[in-house]
Amino acid sequence: MSTRHSSESPLRRRSIRLRGYDYRTPGAYFVTICSHSRAPLFGEIANGVVNLSPLGEIVDSAWTDLPCRFPQCETDAFVIMPNHVHGILVLVAADPVEGADEEAAARFGGPTALLSTVVGALKSGATRRINEMRCVEGADVWQRGFFERIIRSERMLNALREYIERNPANWDRDSENV
Repeated sequence: MSTRHSSESPLRRRSIRLRGYDYRTPGAYFVTICSHSRAPLFGEIANGVVNLSPLGEIVDSAWTDLPCRFPQCETDAFVIMPNHVHGILVLVAADPVEGADEEAAARFGGPTALLSTVVGALKSGATRRINEMRCVEGADVWQRGFFERIIRSERMLNALREYIERNPANWDRDSENV
């Protein structure tokens, strides 16, 4: 007889998000998104420089388009590696709608795009275009979910920008990529 509790269901995944944190909160977030099975889909590294594949160029375009799709999202430092992406997304508070009542101002006064919605849009948009290019339907491009870190200071922001910038040069020394 099994003593497994319903909360231990193999279909239920443990969240890696900070419990109780509202990911609509204005601020900067460092995100890492990995390709499915960490396959090197997006390009290659030569002499510490990323050479994007056509699939990597699609991801680059999807990243660049995020602020157009989500006006309350700004993009910062970003790098596409052969099997993952690192980037900094900044959620900003929306300007209240002029002449709106208090309820409307509350509804439109803060970021409406959750961090996961923005990342999901990046992944789904890139996946659709990548699968069209590869003439396949429904193929996995990304690992499920993504990793994030809330950036809590200017010092941390600058350190992460430097990490992103140096990531291609460190590719050969990263044990996960060998």
